[in-house]
Amino acid sequence: MSVMPPRTGPDLGENSSPAPVRRPVLLGAAFLALVCGFVGIFVGLSIGGLREVRNTAQIRADPVAAEIIIPSLESSDSRLVLLGDSRIAQWAPLPESETCSTVSIGVGGLTAPQLAGCLGLYGGDLSGRTVLVQIGINDLKTIGYSDRSQDEIVEATREAIQVIRDRLVAAGADVRIMTILPPGSVRLARRVIWTPRINQAVAGMNAALRQGEIVPANEVLDLGGVLGTEEQVDPAYSKDALHLNPEGYEALSKTLRTSLPDVFGEQSELPAD
Repeated sequence: MSVMPPRTGPDLGENSSPAPVRRPVLLGAAFLALVCGFVGIFVGLSIGGLREVRNTAQIRADPVAAEIIIPSLESSDSRLVLLGDSRIAQWAPLPESETCSTVSIGVGGLTAPQLAGCLGLYGGDLSGRTVLVQIGINDLKTIGYSDRSQDEIVEATREAIQVIRDRLVAAGADVRIMTILPPGSVRLARRVIWTPRINQAVAGMNAALRQGEIVPANEVLDLGGVLGTEEQVDPAYSKDALHLNPEGYEALSKTLRTSLPDVFGEQSELPAD
C-alpha cells in the first residue's frame, strides 16, 4: 500500500511573504482611534467645566462683589454710572461728553441677586447721578445646566432686578435698567451646556421689561435691535457668546447718546417742521 505524502500549503520560499494588511483598514482604524480620543477629551473637559460652573454659580449667589462695587460707587463722582456684569466691565471707550463724565463699575460673572445684595450694603447718596444697569445674562445662562427650573431662574432674576431698581432709587439715583443684551454665537465647547431656551428667556425678560412688568416702563432703556435680533447679537458686534467687540460697544455708546440727550448735554434730533 502506497503512502500519500502529507498535504502542504503553497511553497514559502525565500521570495515569498505573508499577504500585506490592507492600508485602508489601518488608516480607518487610526482615524477612528483619533476621533474617539478627541471625543473623550472633549467630554472630559465639558464635564469638568460643568462642575466648575455649577460650583461658581452657587458662590455667586452671595454678594462677594461688594468689596469692588461699593468702594467704586463711593469714590466716583461721575454723572453717569454704568453698573453691572462683564459687559459693563469691558465697555471701552466709555460714552462721555464735555458735560458728562462716565464711570463703569462691572464685575465679571455678576448675577442679579449678587448685585442686589451689594446695593443692600451700600449706604451712600447717588442724588444727581444717572445709573444704567446691565444685568441678568449670568442668571439666565444657567438655564442650560442648573438644577433649578427655568421658571425659578427667571422669577428670581425678575425679583432681583426689581430690588436693584428700588435700592438705587432709594439712594437718590435716576435709574435706567437696560434690556439684557442677548447672547452671540455659541462656540462648540459651550454648546454642551447651552440651550436655545436661554435665548428665548432673554427675549421674554426684555419683553416684560418693556411692558413695565418688572420696573416702570419709563425707566427701561430698550436696546432691542441695536446689535441684532431679540434673541442673538449679530456676529459683527460679538466677541463670543457673552461679550461684545469694540464695534458693539461703539453702537451701544451711540444709542446712549441718542436716548439720553439730557444726560450728555446734547440736543436730541427733532424732525423739521
